[in-house]
Parts: sequence; C-alpha cells; structure tokens
Amino acid sequence: RSVLKAGGHYRMLCARPYTKKAIENREHRIRGAIRNAGVSIDDSQITFWDAGQIAAWANQHPAVAIWAKEQTQPGTIGPFRSWMHWAGHPDHDDSPWVEDERLPPLRDRLRTAAMKPQSVLRLVGLAGIGKSRLALEALGPMEADPLLDGMVMYADESKANADAIVNVVQTLADNRSRTVVVVNHCCLQTHRILAGMVSRSSSRLSLLTLDDEIPTGTIEETTTKVEEAPPAIIETIIDQRWPNLPSEDRRRLVHFSRGFPRIAIDVAQAWKSSRPIAHVAAEDMVDSFILGRQPLEPEHALKSAMLVAAFGIVTVDPDNGQLKEVAALGRRLTTDDLRVGIDRLANRGIVCRRGRLRVLQPRPIAMQLAERQWKEWSASQRDRILAGSTSRSLKITAARVLARLNTTAIANEVVSHVCRPNGILTGYEALARPGQAEVLSSLAEVLPATVLEAMERCLDEVDDLLTVKGDVRRHIVWALEKIAFDLDTFEGGARLLLRFAVAENETWTNNASGLFRRIFLTRLGNTAADGDARLALLDEISNAARP
Repeated sequence: RSVLKAGGHYRMLCARPYTKKAIENREHRIRGAIRNAGVSIDDSQITFWDAGQIAAWANQHPAVAIWAKEQTQPGTIGPFRSWMHWAGHPDHDDSPWVEDERLPPLRDRLRTAAMKPQSVLRLVGLAGIGKSRLALEALGPMEADPLLDGMVMYADESKANADAIVNVVQTLADNRSRTVVVVNHCCLQTHRILAGMVSRSSSRLSLLTLDDEIPTGTIEETTTKVEEAPPAIIETIIDQRWPNLPSEDRRRLVHFSRGFPRIAIDVAQAWKSSRPIAHVAAEDMVDSFILGRQPLEPEHALKSAMLVAAFGIVTVDPDNGQLKEVAALGRRLTTDDLRVGIDRLANRGIVCRRGRLRVLQPRPIAMQLAERQWKEWSASQRDRILAGSTSRSLKITAARVLARLNTTAIANEVVSHVCRPNGILTGYEALARPGQAEVLSSLAEVLPATVLEAMERCLDEVDDLLTVKGDVRRHIVWALEKIAFDLDTFEGGARLLLRFAVAENETWTNNASGLFRRIFLTRLGNTAADGDARLALLDEISNAARP
C-alpha cells in the first residue's frame, strides 16, 4: 500500500508461460483487487510477467542472466560470474573488510569509468596487496548508486580459458549488451583484445581488467596502479580476525607483511608453533606461508616454491621440457615431484596460473625464497644457470630475478662469481651465446662495474664492433646504458658506449648513438653523473680526437 501510494510499481513474476490475453486478464484482476482495497492506482503501476517476459528481460541484462543461472544451473554458466558470486569468494571470509584509505579515489575512478559504455580501465599492483578486494568494494552497492553491482560480470583468467572469456565478450559486444566486464589476473595480451572489442563504436560494454604485472616506464592514462596497503590497515585486519593476538605478534606480522595483507593473514592462519610470532625468524614465517595449515609433502612444496621463485616464471607445458630442466637443478627432486608441488601451490593461490606459465606470489615471499635458492646452489650450478648449458629462457628469467635481489649479499656474490676473470664468461664466443648479452644486461643492475669489466674482456678480441649485430648488440647497448647511468661506472660505460656509437650499424633512435647523446642532455641527462663529470669526459674525448 505505501509503495503504490508513493507512485511505486507492483509486478508479479510467474515461472509459467501465458498467452497475451491471459496476462492482460491477470493484470486486470490484480488492479481490481487493489482498488477494492481502497488504493488509487494507475494501470501502468500493475504488471504481470510470465516466463517468456522474464527470460527476455534477463537476456537483455547479461549480469542478471548469469546470476539466474548461478541459482538454477550452476554448471552451465561459462567463465563469468555475478558480482554476488565474486563477493562470496571464500578468501573474503578470512580477510574481513576494513576501511581502506586507498578505496575512495579508486572507487570514484572505477565507478565513473564503469558507467560509461566503451570505457576501458586497467588496475595493476603486486599480488597480495588487496587490489581485487578494493575493486570488489568499489563496484559494490552504494546508497547513491545502488545498481552498478548488478551490471558486473566477473571472470578470473587464471581459472578460466582466455579464449572462452574473449568469445563471451565478443558476443556481448556484437549484441550491444550493456554490462560491466571485469577480468582478474588478465594478461596484457588478453586485455588488449578485450579493449579492442569494448572500444568499438557499436559496443555498450565497459571493461575493467586487473593484473599483478606492473608495466615498466610510463603508465598509460587508462591504467591505475594500486600501492601497498598502509600498516594501519593490516593491523586493523589482524585485530578483527585475531582479536586476542599479542601486540608484539601483531607488530611482527605487520612488519613482515610489508604492505601485503595476504601475507599477514596466511602466516597467522598457518602458524602452529608454541613460540610467539614475535620471536621467530623470517625464514620460518615464509615456510608457514608456503606450507599452510595442513602441509602435504612439505619438503617437495618448499623445493618447488624455491625453484619457481628463483626463475621468476616457469613453463609447465610437457612438450616444452623446461620443467624437467628446472627439476634437475633442484635437490633430489623429480620432474613429477616438481609438477605436483607446483599444482598444489597453484590450488592454494600461492602460484599464479597464466596459461602454461606459473609465477610465485606475493613478491616479498618470492624474493626471500629466491634468495634462499641461490644460496643453496653451488658455484658450478650458478655458472651453468647464468652462463652455461641452461636454456636461453631460463637464463634470462633467472638473471631478472637476481636483478630484483640487487640489494642482497647473495646477488653480489653470484654476479662476482659468474663475471670473474678467466671464468665462464671469457671471450666473445661466450658473450654471443643465445641470451647471454641479455643476462649481462640484467646483472648490470646488481654490480655494474663487475659486468663492465666482463664485457670489456669479452670484447677485447673483437677488432671491428660493426660485426657485433642483432640481439647481442641490442642487449650490450642496453647494458651499457645502465652502466653509464651509475655514478661510479659512468666514465667506463660511456666510453664503451661511444665505441659502439662510432661503429654504429643500427638506425633506430635508441641505438648506441642515441643513448650516448642522451647522457649529455643539458636537462635530465640519462646518468647520475653531474655536469662537471660529463663535461670533463667530453673534453677528454674531444682532445683525443684532434689530429
């Protein structure tokens, strides 16, 4: 009565189909019953929908159709789910929502973009910092705008086939459906395909993708980076989840998690020792995170996690052979052991699936495990991995992980060993091996002076640098760019870069000539060396060039 008096509507839904005459008859009888009760209404306030009308309406709103199939036919709904299904994920039970200072600006941007057809937005940030939960809350119900969550279709590329996601979005775009497509763990390639569909002039879709990989260089305007959670947020989550946890344990968890709420939650859940968390070593906390509350074959799980972390990314395709190569570098670990270990870690969300690729996350845990694995490897194994018979892809990914460990003693130790005089990197033939120059480019981020000396030794036997071509030259030049940027190695890096510039055989702007010029820009020169050091080098070079 109060709704109808306020101008609202009464709609009866029926699961049976009816003819148009039968529907009109039922509407007429409902209107009569309401008017007989003394309520004045317009005919338009009363409607009756049969099964066909309900189906037609649901098909106009894909997110509603998905919700209906979740309730009635859960095995037939394909890769997408409703916002309610997303909100009901078990992980959210272990991580209570707390007021997060990162949410208001993110909510404004996401909701503004989501309400516009053809809008595309990408959310990036390291795994475990809470970006998926922030996106969920940002698109959730609000008093001022309560309907957006009902338009959301959510999929997780790490758990669904990318082709299936693309096919559904293509159909929605072709049908001019109005919905908000959200894809979590969405790789850049899939994002670009989906963005192309959504951006078409005939599309009425909006797109939000989320991924753990942060792009290098300048971030595009349509991409938003989520920063790590402030300590106060993690502390509040812990207080709500474990209100009786001693204050020293809570502070230790906050410090150990380094802005990653998931680390604090998983460690607290898995910790069974009688020792307080405040008094345990970081290594034990990492083990608790990896093994969980009910570890199965803990030795294999830890070994698998350490190997995946040390290489950064591993291919599990049996035809590729990489898994066998990685297992051979483990301690008493078969290929099957490694595959099972990775699968179990992936099922717990510690290893992220990206098609045939596997990545350990979050990064703070991965870095500590990678450091542990590099310490375990012998000197000969380090040679083999970075400069020996290891496949090109594994060399490159292992070197990139070491570059991220550039502040650790083990990274310095490994680079010093591999780049030692009369070591495995001796002569141009060693430098020209597949992927070797790219490896040195990454290692230059650890010890630029050591890498410079190794490169100079390898190039001593090259009479004409014009003969250094292709990928080898590209990565040598990029390594020299990093070396010349460092204040302590500026002069040596710039001199060798000049030698390549004099023997230039490339035409693009970031060739040796272009990078050498960028060092000497009057403003924002591409080096940490000051103006005096750069001018002194220019004077010396100029004087040496005079007849």
